[in-house]
Amino acid sequence: MYHSLSLAFQHKSHYSTNELAYVSVVLFLRCLVTADQLASYSSSNFGGPSKLTLVEVFYPQPRCQPSSDLPAPIVTTVSQNYSVSSVQASINSYFITAVKLWQIITFNGNRIEREVRTILLSMKSLHLETWPAFQKFLIDFRIYTGQYNSSDIPLIENPLKLASLLCSMSNFKGAAAAALNAIETIGQREGTNFGENSENGKSGLAGSADREDLSFFNYQMHGKDKRDYSVQKRFHFISEDRFEIIYYAANILIRCLHETLDSAIDEYCTGHLLTLLQLEWPSHAAEMVMDHIMADIRKRGSFCYFPNFADFVIEPDFLETFMFLANQESKTVALELFGPGIAASGIGSRRMATRGVDKGAKNDFKHAMKRQMVRNDGSIRIENMIHKFLSLHAADILRCLDVQ
Repeated sequence: MYHSLSLAFQHKSHYSTNELAYVSVVLFLRCLVTADQLASYSSSNFGGPSKLTLVEVFYPQPRCQPSSDLPAPIVTTVSQNYSVSSVQASINSYFITAVKLWQIITFNGNRIEREVRTILLSMKSLHLETWPAFQKFLIDFRIYTGQYNSSDIPLIENPLKLASLLCSMSNFKGAAAAALNAIETIGQREGTNFGENSENGKSGLAGSADREDLSFFNYQMHGKDKRDYSVQKRFHFISEDRFEIIYYAANILIRCLHETLDSAIDEYCTGHLLTLLQLEWPSHAAEMVMDHIMADIRKRGSFCYFPNFADFVIEPDFLETFMFLANQESKTVALELFGPGIAASGIGSRRMATRGVDKGAKNDFKHAMKRQMVRNDGSIRIENMIHKFLSLHAADILRCLDVQ
């Protein structure tokens, strides 16, 4: 039906404005209402109705952005929460069709737009100006098409959607605050028992034990070659699933911290980014961020992340990277990860008086790193650990995003 209408607009001389307007209204309303209905689902986790919410997914931007006149292709995905049925997953097609129709209506001259609005306003039962479904669609339309502005901010109640919009506007501290507000909401709803054990914390995502199902840096969005920066613009209908909210909040915070990494006020901001990046490891997009982090550490000549490193960094690849750094670059990079008494080199916070003391400190560092490696034995659910991290360090993360 949409394709037929699209062709009709291309041959407007064959149809009256009234005919095109009425057909557009009927098809637009059908898609709008259906999409709004499909956005509601019954959550098995929390009981009662829940909503799918449209947000934008963000990927790390290459430091040397290749020039291109071609717009990034848009991909729209839907939550894999098992409370969301395959029928509801079709919200994608209805929403996109409604967007395309609204674009046709508003981009084909004032006369057709006025006629469509006249028809919609004449339907008194709709109460168009206050109809929640229509007002919600207009916000989603502007976000999807990049036509948003600051006047949309007070209209958004969902903290994840607000974080998405503010991040799009490069308001990184505001976006981070909204994302952390969503994390706080989880705690209010489910309590703050973070239980890091892999059996603790429930998710409604199909195959939630497989982190690829939750990852926003998945391989479909990036080429397998790290040098391939053909990043797609992605929108996602996110559910109210606890783990999915944690992953999306991390997606926002990784973008915010990464964009401000070169002007970070201290090493803890780098460490916070490193901690969050574990959720998206391994992926080529995460490798890009990790390369930037390590370049920043080498440039600084030091990295202090005590005591957070021992508490929250457990990814084996990350631990191996820092072990290599301690062994091969100890003369130029000072690491303080496990406290001032366990330095990786003689240029750390503890000054070594003799070669024997220096060797003892290095052995202490190696033993501490081995103990850290043993922590990742499958007993820790990383999503729960990151939830705890964000809850405990929200204020410090926001401090990292203060404008310099």
